[in-house]
Amino acid sequence: MKKGNKNKNEADNLTLNFKVGLGFDIHRFSQDKRRKLILGQVKINHVGLEGASDADVLLHAICDAILGATIGKDIGTFFPPEKSKGISSKKIAQKVMKMIEGKFKIINIDVVIIAEKPKLSPFIPKMIKNIKKIFRCDVNIKAKNTEGVGNLGDGIASIATCLVEKINNNKNKK
Repeated sequence: MKKGNKNKNEADNLTLNFKVGLGFDIHRFSQDKRRKLILGQVKINHVGLEGASDADVLLHAICDAILGATIGKDIGTFFPPEKSKGISSKKIAQKVMKMIEGKFKIINIDVVIIAEKPKLSPFIPKMIKNIKKIFRCDVNIKAKNTEGVGNLGDGIASIATCLVEKINNNKNKK
């Protein structure tokens, strides 16, 4: 066997233990002024977002990233709007964690929330605390606005990345 073929075969047998996921979500502000804004499971005194669930774009983007990295599908595959009416995004996140339990460990989550209003920086420490509690990993959250480029004034968007490690259930078996 040629040396080049041996290296190719070794590369074919490598399994990736780490994977990266990218998630995105966006919702417009609700016309119903009674609807509360929930981001990272923090209730914020501002009109909420439209959505079948509680429309927590932060948790939705995180779940989208995790599902992309681990299962290769998006959040809508498992939680379509018609089946998510009235559900808490925390429940969605808990179901995602159950789906990957014993198969993957989340190493870290990094999120950007894009919003013209309200000002979110005072709420970020509580959001981080809530997200860490649900996903049991390092979490970083930043809030940005569009600096007048485009019009996101009608809603809020969130982009999330996650790093996960595949759990090797065979390494302790002999």
